[in-house]
Amino acid sequence: WQKYADQWKFTLIAPQQPSGNNANSCFNWFETGDTARGQGEALSIKQMVDYAKSTYGTDGARVYVSGLSAGGAMSAAMLAAYPD
Repeated sequence: WQKYADQWKFTLIAPQQPSGNNANSCFNWFETGDTARGQGEALSIKQMVDYAKSTYGTDGARVYVSGLSAGGAMSAAMLAAYPD
């Protein structure tokens, strides 16, 4: 993704899970406290998007979420918690 963000000049947010939050460095997509709107990891990722919108002028109507493995599950959680 970084290559394409550089090439096509779009903002990229690439959140990562530290091992202090999860021993396997995976998102806690299976924990209600981390996937519900307004709390946990879902809120943290939303705050990253809000920062990009306010700092870099990112168009809120053109925000997309993707991920692999636990990141894919967290993408689904984000879509459910923050469809807006």
